[in-house]
Amino acid sequence: MARNTGTHGRGVRKGGYRRTAHKKIRHSTRSFKNQKDDFIYAVRSAGFGTKLIVGTVIVAAIMIGTLSIANSLNSISKKEEILAQLDQQILDQTAENKKLEDELKGDLDQLIEAKAREKLDMVYPGEKIFYNTAG
Repeated sequence: MARNTGTHGRGVRKGGYRRTAHKKIRHSTRSFKNQKDDFIYAVRSAGFGTKLIVGTVIVAAIMIGTLSIANSLNSISKKEEILAQLDQQILDQTAENKKLEDELKGDLDQLIEAKAREKLDMVYPGEKIFYNTAG
């Protein structure tokens, strides 16, 4: 048979086959269906140990994928809770800022007097304060 040298001198025989020590290997000129059939044949003809190993690897990959997705969902849930808390803090702080801005728009002397009376319990000289002790 004549050798096909179009594959960089690997010695591919006519018909697309290359000989190895124990079997023929078909080149990728075949259709996907034929490659799929070869794969199915290889799986069916594999021994029990090979099938067990392949099955174990597949199950492990599925478990790892499932755990990874569950971990990601848990992380997303925690981050959404944190985001909700931060949004609430923003709303609270915005309301506080609005209140302080409204106070600053008024007369500064009146603001100082009101804060001194409220926070420091200050009074004018001679001013009398009455407290309701009846309850």
